[in-house]
Amino acid sequence: MKKVIVFLSLIIFSTLSCTDKDLLIPQPEQDLTHIYNTFKAIKIIRDNLGKDSEKSTDELLALYNKEIKPNVARAVKENLASFIEHMKDSVDQTAVRGKAGLLEGRYMLDANGIDLSQFVSHGLMGAFQLNGFTVAFVEAVMGARTKKARKDALDKGVTYLLGDVSYLEKGKDVEGKYPVYDGNLFVVYMNEVSAAGKYKGIADRIYAALKDAYAKIEDRKGFREEMERAYRMVLKVVAFKGVYYLSMGEKLNNGFSAQIASEISKGLGFAYSLQFAYNMRKHEKYLNFDQAREFVGIDLWSNDTPQILTEKASTIAKTFGFSVSDVQ
Repeated sequence: MKKVIVFLSLIIFSTLSCTDKDLLIPQPEQDLTHIYNTFKAIKIIRDNLGKDSEKSTDELLALYNKEIKPNVARAVKENLASFIEHMKDSVDQTAVRGKAGLLEGRYMLDANGIDLSQFVSHGLMGAFQLNGFTVAFVEAVMGARTKKARKDALDKGVTYLLGDVSYLEKGKDVEGKYPVYDGNLFVVYMNEVSAAGKYKGIADRIYAALKDAYAKIEDRKGFREEMERAYRMVLKVVAFKGVYYLSMGEKLNNGFSAQIASEISKGLGFAYSLQFAYNMRKHEKYLNFDQAREFVGIDLWSNDTPQILTEKASTIAKTFGFSVSDVQ
């Protein structure tokens, strides 16, 4: 069995460049328990990133290393661990440009003014959920040659995306939102994007495409079309929210604000996540690791930052087929 799994992984990843192989992780086992456990651990991490959290940095790192690190993209394992490790280093001092610290009693910022708790939360969404869904997507449409292989890959992809396959059958609540599995940020933002504007109803369309993929499991071509349709919409959600938060950079023209910096930090995490998005037409990632890493180094205190963020937001929007004005 292990030899078959390794061979399948080689088939899948031979379709990607060497850089892409470094960013993706194979998940050979069909038991999805590791995904559930990672969601649980991510929720605990997110609930304890604040300055008054019950868990110490050492405890958070131990949890990250045990339950999360094995299941996130290889390229960012150590980076995310470093962000968590140093997040609370300067909580006892006031943040100013070039010096990490606390502002307004609640915002823990690094030397560039980035709220690492927001960046880590949203970066994990990409490194775990989007990366895992991408791996499953590539496996499903490029490597799965049997009905069972396609179903296994789809089950895995849906679990990464929704938290549990059973959630695909759960209805919306009275507010028209799909239920959110603990630790799942993607569905939170999918619901937001779907509520109004350019992509109103996109959540329904994502769910429909995934259900249709199951229905067409025996039709390889039809199955692939539905998977590609779902994947394109998933990427739209991530890019759309990334541009939404990055576009808040213009508010820094009025001077640095910890609250705005915290919101922008969400956008930086979304943008960082796009290194795990696969461009089906070009057979490459939308961003390589070095390009994604640039978002971590943006100085939110700088007078040039609003323009930089506007340009990056515009580039991302154009890449994914919408405009900055669509998010406002």
